[in-house]
Amino acid sequence: MAASKDLQDAKTKIALNYHIDSNVVNVLYRDIGMDYQTRIIIPAIHEVVKASTAKYNADELITQRETVKDLIQSGLYETSL
Repeated sequence: MAASKDLQDAKTKIALNYHIDSNVVNVLYRDIGMDYQTRIIIPAIHEVVKASTAKYNADELITQRETVKDLIQSGLYETSL
């Protein structure tokens, strides 16, 4: 759940395909543990979706769905997920 620019509730379903860089997997497991999805990936997705959704009014989220999707995708790439 996130809020649009005009403070309307916006519910979004996200599917994220990812892989862990084999060069850092041991550091990830050592420093973060097996719970890395809950501690790193899911919060990052929530933050990017909320920030992206807040830039548009509720009607714009529907009419500019592809633009919003691209904004979310680029935000995820920037967070290096």
